[in-house]
Amino acid sequence: MYFKTAYKSFKIDIGGCFWIWRIASASKKYPPGPIKLPILGNALIIPTNNPWFKFTEWKARYGTCI
Repeated sequence: MYFKTAYKSFKIDIGGCFWIWRIASASKKYPPGPIKLPILGNALIIPTNNPWFKFTEWKARYGTCI
């Protein structure tokens, strides 16, 4: 019985955090760019070897960052 209640509470907490994150991120107007993951950002998208090729690709796709 305790585990079912704890599991439901955990799901509600995670859902609430996701909802707050979604509302907070929707109100910010950032320039276009690659999709970011929560907490990690674009860390997993950038290659470790020759990252400037990826940056050049993003520049062609999304424009320059100022």
